[in-house]
Amino acid sequence: IREWTLWVAVASLVVSAVIGGLQCFLIWRGLVIMCRAADARDRALENQRRESDQRHAEAMKASADARQAGAERHVETMAALEAQTRTLEAQSRALDAQTRTLDAQTRALDALIEGQRAQPPASKP
Repeated sequence: IREWTLWVAVASLVVSAVIGGLQCFLIWRGLVIMCRAADARDRALENQRRESDQRHAEAMKASADARQAGAERHVETMAALEAQTRTLEAQSRALDAQTRTLDAQTRALDALIEGQRAQPPASKP
């Protein structure tokens, strides 16, 4: 019985050692897998950060380009408005001159009509 007890104790130690070793191996493998997953996640997050930074830089450049283009369009629009203003002022001066000419013609026609009314009617032969 002592011999069997000894063999059972040794077998129990071997089984415990194997199970303990297996548990340690599984824990070690789990830690390795977790480290790899963490590294992969870190790489993915770094890629996302780089892409986000690149999109941000592109958006800022596009915004600056749009502001520049807007400023250029503003300058062009203001130049066009100034040209239109000068044209309208010239047209206004021309219309004023035409109005003065038409007023003078109206006065001349009024004087002619008054002169015709003041003359006695011509007798018919």
